[in-house]
Amino acid sequence: MQRHTSHPAPIRAALATVGLLVGVGVVLVGVGVGCVGPVTPPPPARPFTGTALTVACPDPAFARELSSRCAAWAARAGATVSVVPQPPTDAADVAVIRPPELGAFAARGELATLPAALREPTHPLQWGRIAAVYQTVVPGWGAEVVGLPLAGDGLVLVYRTDRLDRAPATWEDVAEEAARSADGKPRLPPLPADPVKLLALFQHVAACYDRKAVADADREGAAGGLALHFDPATGKPRLEAPAFVAAADWLNRTSKFRPLGTGDPVDALAKGTAALAVLSLADLARLPRQDRAVLPAYRVAPLPGTRTFFDAARKPVPAGPAGNFVPFLGFGGQVGVVFKRSQGAAAAWDLLAELASPAAGRAILSNPALGAGPYRIEHTEPQIWLGYGFDRDRTADLARATARYLGVTVSNPVLALRTPDQAELMAALEAEVRKAAAGKSTGAEAMKRAAEAWHKHDAGMNADELKRWRRNSVVLP
Repeated sequence: MQRHTSHPAPIRAALATVGLLVGVGVVLVGVGVGCVGPVTPPPPARPFTGTALTVACPDPAFARELSSRCAAWAARAGATVSVVPQPPTDAADVAVIRPPELGAFAARGELATLPAALREPTHPLQWGRIAAVYQTVVPGWGAEVVGLPLAGDGLVLVYRTDRLDRAPATWEDVAEEAARSADGKPRLPPLPADPVKLLALFQHVAACYDRKAVADADREGAAGGLALHFDPATGKPRLEAPAFVAAADWLNRTSKFRPLGTGDPVDALAKGTAALAVLSLADLARLPRQDRAVLPAYRVAPLPGTRTFFDAARKPVPAGPAGNFVPFLGFGGQVGVVFKRSQGAAAAWDLLAELASPAAGRAILSNPALGAGPYRIEHTEPQIWLGYGFDRDRTADLARATARYLGVTVSNPVLALRTPDQAELMAALEAEVRKAAAGKSTGAEAMKRAAEAWHKHDAGMNADELKRWRRNSVVLP
C-alpha cells in the first residue's frame, strides 16, 4: 500500500514560502531576459566563409544540375561557387569531366589527392558504399585517388516484345536472332554516328571475349586485369589480340542485319525497323510513352555476354549458359577532381563530397534527362529508376540490368583508356571499327590497321613515359 507523507503545519507554511520565493525568482529572471529580447541559438557554422570556387563542367546538362546543388552547398558553407559549362582553364578549382579525360591532368601532376578524412566510415560521403571500381579505379591514377565519382556510365539492352520472345543472353545470340528474321526486315538498329557510342559497343563486346569473369580474384590480380588495350607489363598495344578481332568480326557479321548508314536506335525501335538495340540511359529516357509511361512493348534486359572467352594462350574457352560478362567501365559518366593550384582545396573537396553523397547521387540518377549511371551499391535498387517511366516489373528489370552493368560481383572488370593521348588513339581505332561494322573489312584486317596506327603513334613518343602513362591509367605504379 502506498504511504503519503504528511508535514506539520509550520513546516507546510515554510515550504509554501520557499516555493513562492522560487517562483518570484523565475519570474524575475524571465523579465530580465525579456528586457534584452528572446534568446536565439547561434548561427550555424559556415566553415568556408569567404572562399570562392570555380567549377568547370563541359557537359551543359550536368553543369545546370550542378549549379543548383553547388548554390545550396555554398549557402551552408558561407562560400561562393561559380559553375561554368566549359572545359577547365587555369582559373578552375574543380573540374567535372568524363573519366577518359582524367589522365591528361593527372599525368602532369595537376590533381590533388583525395583527403583521408573522406574515407572515414563516419563521414557523410559513405565511401564504403561506393562500388569498389569507382572508389579507387575510375577516379584513380597510379597509386593515388585523385577524384570522386559523380555519375557512372550505363548501357542496357532494350527489345520489343512483339518481335522477340525474350532477350538474348549472348552477343552470338543477338547475331543469330537477327539472322532468323522471317519478315525480311532489319532486326538491328543502324550504326550510331557518335564515335563514343560505336566504340562503347565494340569495347563491351571485346571485354567479354578478353577474359573469364572472376568473382573472387584477389585485389592485386583484379587491378592488373583492368588493362584491356595494352599489356600492363610492357605498355604495348593489344589490338590484334583475339578478343578485339572477335569483337570486330561480330560487328562485321551483323552488318547485313542493319540499315545502311547511321541513325538513331530509339527511332529504329519506335518504327519497328529494329527488334532490339543497345541504349544508353539517356536514350532509354526517350522511348515512346503514353500518359508518361513507356509503352508496354519495350522491355529492358542486361547487356549480353559471350559464349566463349580467350585464355592466356589465346585459345577460346566455352562459357556457361548465361554467357561470360566482363564489365567495361569508365568510358562515360562524370568524375570530380580538385586542382593542386586551388587556394580553396579543403572547400573544393567538401563540395565534391556532398555532390557524391548518397542523397545527391540518388537525385542525379533519378533524373532521366541526365542519363547518369550507377556508382554506388544502392544505385542498383529499383526505386532509383522509377523516373524512367516503366511499370513495377520493368523497373525491376532495369535495376537488374544496371546491377549487372556495374558488375558489383565481378572483381576483374576492364577500364576505358584514360591516358593523355587517348583521344588520338580512340579516333584511329574508331575509324577501323566503323569499316568492319559497315561490312567493309574483316575483324582481323581492321585490327591490323588500327594496331599499325597505334604503333606509328608510339614511335613518336617517349617509350618510358608511354609505359608509365599506361600503367598509371590502370592504377598500377
